[in-house]
Amino acid sequence: MNEDRRQHRLYILFPLFSALKGLIPVLFIWYVKGFPWENIPWYIYLGAPLLLTAVCLGYGWLRWRRNCYTLENDRIMIRQGLLFYEEKTLYISKIHSLNTEQPVVQRLLGIVQAQFEVPGGKKKSDGVLPALSAADAGHLQTWLHEGQHHNRDTGTGLPEAELLSAEYAAPYESSAEVLLRLTASDLLKAALSTLNLSLAVVFFAGVYSFADDLLPDGMYQRMFASLGQYSTAGWLLILLGVLVFSWLLSAILFTVKYAGFTMERADGQIRVTYGLLDRKRHLFKPERVQAVIVKEGLLRQLLGCCEVQLRLLSSDTEQGLMLHPLIRRKDVPLLIAGTLPHYGCHDVQFRPPVKARWFYIRWKLLAAAASAAAGILYLGFDGVWAVLFLPLSIWWGWACWANTGAGLDGKQLTMSFRRMARFTVWTRRSHVVEAAVSTTAGQRRRGLQTFSVHLMLKASAYRAPGLEREHAQAARAWLRG
Repeated sequence: MNEDRRQHRLYILFPLFSALKGLIPVLFIWYVKGFPWENIPWYIYLGAPLLLTAVCLGYGWLRWRRNCYTLENDRIMIRQGLLFYEEKTLYISKIHSLNTEQPVVQRLLGIVQAQFEVPGGKKKSDGVLPALSAADAGHLQTWLHEGQHHNRDTGTGLPEAELLSAEYAAPYESSAEVLLRLTASDLLKAALSTLNLSLAVVFFAGVYSFADDLLPDGMYQRMFASLGQYSTAGWLLILLGVLVFSWLLSAILFTVKYAGFTMERADGQIRVTYGLLDRKRHLFKPERVQAVIVKEGLLRQLLGCCEVQLRLLSSDTEQGLMLHPLIRRKDVPLLIAGTLPHYGCHDVQFRPPVKARWFYIRWKLLAAAASAAAGILYLGFDGVWAVLFLPLSIWWGWACWANTGAGLDGKQLTMSFRRMARFTVWTRRSHVVEAAVSTTAGQRRRGLQTFSVHLMLKASAYRAPGLEREHAQAARAWLRG
């Protein structure tokens, strides 16, 4: 207790891995471009790797010596830095959770990375220990769990004698109850039932950034020039092929990201573990959940399925966590009751009336009409297919109107809306930091108002446009109460 503790000695290797990570792509690009390796003297081949290794290991040793942490009754102090020495103090009462991860390097070395989550902090966790043994990570979780429990009961820190006793040598996780474990086939079904476009976009961006250095000069110009020779049907086939490839790629990336998905309960906390290459473990208390989000894509609506996400208080105020990637919509109440019993799966009570439907359709219809006009203007007869955007925009606006609403039940607020997918959000009144009612001139003439709420999470703002005035005012009054 009150003694400086250092991380695992393998932390010394981190600068070497970082140098290799940046150097290997450069060497590969030089090799592809035909770098004259034969002109380099033999002693450079021998000396350069040795010098790089020596410098990285020396720097790693200094970082390891200067990077330490101290556990006290009510806080943890993390010290790090060479030229600029930094000391962070995190109090147990302010720490919401301790997450452990195993990025690729840590997984290869058999160690874990610990992150202390403090709400309202920086984008990166306020306290990060990147190289701990599994036993040390377990001890940290035990120290945090027992310290928070003792503070809640007595308002004081954990006695030193208890913290150092042998009974805490093993983490409390051994008593975990498995709530959910998904196989690779379950994850593949979840991935194939939706287009996780964000995963595909990140992958393509990485490939483009790397390929840009490998492709010969003028390659892109010749490629775009050849695309101009395709007919409208050819473009549609290319677009269809890209969508199918992106769909399959996103399914693979999704399966890899959430491989080994397991949800457990341990001493009143929920632990979610997943990841094949980058192994992550999130531990949180149910009361830290700011919102429960049910997302239903177009295909999943036809299948009667959805995914359930959580919004948590953490150092990254926009952090979301997958609670279940694919579940039947009718089984969601059972899932919520078993994991978040203070939440209920309520329906919306207030929906926009028929007179508000035009406000959901007009801008979408205008954008579709402009696209159709541009297609016909520039492509002639081949652009007539763009007229299909008109009925699609009307359907989309009608669906957004039909799926928007708000509901009040006890201390819980329900919001529903549609983008491309349909969303249902459940949150507690205590998590709402701002509720507003606004209106436009057109809405005012029809007796309509827009009800919106903001949670503590800055990315979590939800709106229900076009409600009856009395419904919007009732919702705001309820939140004030």
